[in-house]
Amino acid sequence: MKQYQDRNFETSLADGELGKDAEAIRDWRASQWTKKDTQNMNYAISVIGYDPFDVDEITDEDRKYCFNMLAGYCDAEGVRDDSSKIQAIIQITQLHLQCRKIDKVINEELMLKMPNETKLRALSDTKGKFLNSISTIVKDNGLSANYNDSNRAGKNTLSMKMKEIAEIGFEQIRTNLFDIHTAEAMRQVADISNRSILDQLSLDDSDYVDMIKEQREMLQSKTEQCEELEEENRCLKNKIAELESYKIKKR
Repeated sequence: MKQYQDRNFETSLADGELGKDAEAIRDWRASQWTKKDTQNMNYAISVIGYDPFDVDEITDEDRKYCFNMLAGYCDAEGVRDDSSKIQAIIQITQLHLQCRKIDKVINEELMLKMPNETKLRALSDTKGKFLNSISTIVKDNGLSANYNDSNRAGKNTLSMKMKEIAEIGFEQIRTNLFDIHTAEAMRQVADISNRSILDQLSLDDSDYVDMIKEQREMLQSKTEQCEELEEENRCLKNKIAELESYKIKKR
């Protein structure tokens, strides 16, 4: 089974799993979760009425992720008394899990020296279909109040974590972000994404005018920032030169 593919006699013995059946091992691993994870699992099962993720194909880590995701949707109005909504939130959770797996594969591909554009495009398209399905299910079942930023797919990806770190002002991350944004692989992905967006859009003249206007304003803002930084850099160079000159005279 997938969740046991990396297990062997030694790891099973060390973890106390030897001699236990699959259900006992699953329950034992769940007992090692944090208090919050366990609470979310118990709450979700109490609402659903059974364990929807009691399947061999799902790993322990994925199972924990699904329960944390599902618990958020269990708070939606009318879920307890509506079997259709119950099935809807289970399906939404499973789609979120698939999006999470796709994000992981995309991140691994981007770390390669020569990312496969065809593979990245296929993964992005598949994730887009999953997200569209989530949006449709959410709207059809009146779950929009629970479809928010805290539940969105990709929140635990490397790119999202780096964005959050940058937002709280961690200065060292800015260098890493600059290196990533200027990397050839990221440029290729951006080109693929932009081409895909243009292929799907049907813009009229007014839309193009608005886009050009926005780009002009952005360009002007960036130009002003660049000029300010150049002036600041010039002043700093002058101060450094004056300081060096003073040190030489002092000697």
